[in-house]
Amino acid sequence: MSGSTIVRAKVFDPGLAPGVTLSRNYTLLASDVVNFNSTLPLIIINTFGQTVRDGTRIPANARFIDTLGGRAALTGVADYDGWAGIALRGLQFARLSQTFLRVCETQDEVGASASASLLGFPKDNDWILYAPYTDKSLMRDFLAYELHGRMGHYSVRTRFAEVFVDSSRGKLTMGDYLGVYVFEEKIKRGRGSSGHRVAVAHRRP
Repeated sequence: MSGSTIVRAKVFDPGLAPGVTLSRNYTLLASDVVNFNSTLPLIIINTFGQTVRDGTRIPANARFIDTLGGRAALTGVADYDGWAGIALRGLQFARLSQTFLRVCETQDEVGASASASLLGFPKDNDWILYAPYTDKSLMRDFLAYELHGRMGHYSVRTRFAEVFVDSSRGKLTMGDYLGVYVFEEKIKRGRGSSGHRVAVAHRRP
């Protein structure tokens, strides 16, 4: 194997319906990242050679590696490793350098939305990777959400993370490193009585 790849398998037994399709992503690390580790969670997105364009959501593999014992390593155990829909978010940011906003929707094997708990957040399927490109402190939005939550209000849950995006169909290298992002919940109405997001009830006219 010369590059990262994904293997999909399904069981076929004569006289029976086909089994469930299962996927496993294998990321091949280049020598310059094999020992990469951080005090922040790590996120690897593999687009399998596709380019993320304005207004288009593409299927990708997303691997979330949380900190364990205070650090996260690219070779560490994944907190989540599965399909995700990736798109640009915010045209003005798409024109900035290599770091820009993305939307991450967790999906199942057939591309349908699938709720998952990422980096300790409550289960859902809509997430944001926000790049604080114009905020050199990296803290502006994070601090606002943090203070609002501590005041007793609902606030978007956030965590800093270091992000790699591999669009090469080859090995993951430091050239795929995009920097520090703020991983956060998308602001939307919570479901049922869970209230994990904005707890606004559905009302019929």
